[in-house]
Amino acid sequence: MYPSCREPSMLSFFESAVADPPIVDIKVQVFGHGERLEIALHPELPSKSMLDSWDEVNKFVHEYVHAFGTDVKHSNAWKCNFCGDPARETNCYMKGSYLFDRPLVDVWIHFMCSHEKPACVKGLATASYKITYEIGDKDLPGNPFATRAGPPPGGRWPLAASCCNCKTELSARTQSALRRCSGCKLTRYCSVGCQKADWKRHKGACKAVKDVDWLPF
Repeated sequence: MYPSCREPSMLSFFESAVADPPIVDIKVQVFGHGERLEIALHPELPSKSMLDSWDEVNKFVHEYVHAFGTDVKHSNAWKCNFCGDPARETNCYMKGSYLFDRPLVDVWIHFMCSHEKPACVKGLATASYKITYEIGDKDLPGNPFATRAGPPPGGRWPLAASCCNCKTELSARTQSALRRCSGCKLTRYCSVGCQKADWKRHKGACKAVKDVDWLPF
């Protein structure tokens, strides 16, 4: 995701301008059927010394975006970007760079009904190569979801429309009962109990969300 090396002189020149702990600028673009979402995230790196290693920054960002995918997935009654069926899966690409005092990361997330539906897989391939063209790269950006485990027992991922904590089919059918977290204004829960039960996992993402913008697509 990041260059394999960096100029030592650049690091020392901007050292005094780097916050401690440093901030990562992450711009997330989310695509569903007829809807698009843009999210600005500013998570903190665990330590300033991490900037000395691109591998460490890269690992942190990949793990952070992978975890944040849960919060994005359960933010709306998303439908597959390519066929309009209820979404159960997501696909993510990301591209990073470094500007003076902080890492900059662009993330693209596409909602899908299933990675086993040929027409939607073809649509994802087209969308992915469009990303490559727009950023001027020869290769596809990195995919932090590429090594994820398979579906849970039962063979299906939870519906995106469901509660972020219990993830039940029932919660997906009762959309009027779902409420967004008042902190991040993104992730949805079916009850106060579910929100409290998920807080330990969600709080890192909640505090990093700086802006949420829903757009037509």
